[in-house]
Amino acid sequence: MNAPSRQQPRRLLAAVGALAAGTLALAAPPSASAGEPAMRTASVSGGADPALAYDLAAAQVALDPPAGTLTVSVDLHTALPQPPPGGQSAVTLTLAAAAERVAGDAGGTQCSPTAPGLTAGDATVRLAATPAGSQGAPGEADPGGSGDPGARGGSGDGGGPGDEPPAELTATATIAPDPLPRSRPATLSADRRRLTLTLSDTLLEGAAPRCLVVRSHGLADGAPAEAGADEQLSAWFDGQAPPGPNPDPPSDPRPHPGARDPPPSGATPGVDTPPQSLRRCDRRQPAGLTWDPFPRELAVGGTALVPVQARDGRDVRAVVASLTTFAGSRKVGAPLLVALPPRGYALKLQAPPQRGRLDAQLTWQEQRDRSSCADKSRSFRIAVVPPRAPRLTIAGTPRRLAFSWGLKGRDCHALLARGLRLRVEGFGQRRAFRVATPCDGWEDPGAALPDLAVERDGQKLLLSPLGDEPGLWQYRVSAFASGRTLLRRTLSVEIAQRGDAVVRTITLQHG
Repeated sequence: MNAPSRQQPRRLLAAVGALAAGTLALAAPPSASAGEPAMRTASVSGGADPALAYDLAAAQVALDPPAGTLTVSVDLHTALPQPPPGGQSAVTLTLAAAAERVAGDAGGTQCSPTAPGLTAGDATVRLAATPAGSQGAPGEADPGGSGDPGARGGSGDGGGPGDEPPAELTATATIAPDPLPRSRPATLSADRRRLTLTLSDTLLEGAAPRCLVVRSHGLADGAPAEAGADEQLSAWFDGQAPPGPNPDPPSDPRPHPGARDPPPSGATPGVDTPPQSLRRCDRRQPAGLTWDPFPRELAVGGTALVPVQARDGRDVRAVVASLTTFAGSRKVGAPLLVALPPRGYALKLQAPPQRGRLDAQLTWQEQRDRSSCADKSRSFRIAVVPPRAPRLTIAGTPRRLAFSWGLKGRDCHALLARGLRLRVEGFGQRRAFRVATPCDGWEDPGAALPDLAVERDGQKLLLSPLGDEPGLWQYRVSAFASGRTLLRRTLSVEIAQRGDAVVRTITLQHG
């Protein structure tokens, strides 16, 4: 490896990615099971060379599953420069439930995660310099994910108030099964040698990590050319080291029915390659899972939720969603694997930031006749397209007017999330009807107008005439979206007596 430049420290630590693997905990009592400690702790120490400035000296993590909190502390050999190094410099910690011994480790103290991306509560936390102009605050909104929004806040744990400079570091955490990262400011101690973070998240309530991996890289002015380019430290969580060369399945402080075992040794988890020990499920039976329709289109960078659940009476386990991104015909990166609870979950689809395609597929295992089998859904292809603005469409008959907020031929998930307000007023009465986004449908219309019946039908708002007294009644109809007036019309309700029949008509006229 070439010697680093003497101008500015190039990197603090090397980045590491990946969601960790294993078993998703279902709803369980808030307390840990008997005999299991509520708190899980792990620590690593001993950087490659204390003489290398900014290199890792030690890291400690403490997880409290019942409280859903994770506390991280990272010590450096020497003080972090000010401003801290940018670019790809980072400290990354991975907490994994499924793990195995490291080959050649005679003491059995080191571990390595297996089957990444399958265990709920597994987490990756990356600490890096805060980009200029984007310093966060603990109250920042989370870009997306599951759980209570108030549970996503983080707080530092360093020196006393007033003893520390403003936050200069950002912690970016990913917690399975939520694929979206959430960012929080981290704390740097007054002597600039300790990085701390406390992360709270409801997904951590089901975490059962066995292995901690910290990857770091620290080079400074004058570092020797033979300095290692990458450093990885690992350790078992307290009481989680396997007794022999073969690890046990992840122990869960919150046991539940449907807990799954990690994939067989040497197997690559993925939706297209079920474990070799499992036979294919009998295709003559209906699929063990049901799901709502997947969107046909997604706006660039947009999201959609697809509810997934097991059929009644079916013992479904190891539910995994695979999401593959394409730009044109080229696959972008490896498939993202998201573990889902077997009793039901709203799968969150996140479209890539460019045009292309998103392929989604579900895999699962079932218990049938005291044996396991594997099954999978077809692949759902979702076009990722530039977002389009919705339009107000009016269709009518003499008996009814239908107002729709969308765009013909386009999936509502491919439209901009713009709301619409429709106002009807006249004869001293006024009613406002709203739709938040094209996908949400109209809000409850509430009270009707004296001569108009108002109801919802899916994505449509329906107006129809009321009354028996012959005459002509007119109302003013206006529609507004994004500060613009889209519609100003006159709505007429006419009631006529023709023989013994009462004829009611409704029309929308210019003017």
